[in-house]
Amino acid sequence: MKLILASLAAIGALAPQFQAAAAEEGLFDLSAPEPVIVDPIRIELPEPNVPTLAEQAEIDCLASAIHFEARGEPTDGQIAVVEVVLARKANPRWPATACGVIAQRAQFSFVKRGKVPKVPHDCHERHSALAREVVEGRKTAGMQSAVYFHADYVAPSWRKRVKKMGQIGNHIFYSAT
Repeated sequence: MKLILASLAAIGALAPQFQAAAAEEGLFDLSAPEPVIVDPIRIELPEPNVPTLAEQAEIDCLASAIHFEARGEPTDGQIAVVEVVLARKANPRWPATACGVIAQRAQFSFVKRGKVPKVPHDCHERHSALAREVVEGRKTAGMQSAVYFHADYVAPSWRKRVKKMGQIGNHIFYSAT
């Protein structure tokens, strides 16, 4: 919470029910011939939820993963792709940022030479909002421990060494063990 100090030109600006409460709090002296402000009124407002540049970059990378890996999948499939990236980010075997996980060589087919492409403007807001909801824990597809996935029309050799968790849309998800 951010503390904002505000003062009133005169106590009369307060409704009578608030004057007595303000006097009890010691903010006003109602016994003076003209009521005076003893202390400014304290108003607490929530801090605006403005992401830092680093946080926004992470959301942008996750939005790219949604768009380029799962845009044709059901919403739960899009969420699950984000969960895979976040699970990797939390594991010391992978980079410590979502952008690092996504840009890692030979992990996501849409990444070329380590560059994560931008989401087209008309999809950016929708994919970014979904990514933020997953990061904030407001949406889940139940694949938080998945660290691998692939399309159901391919059969990578590594799938035999990991544990299948389930399939959402055209993607099959796996945990490390």
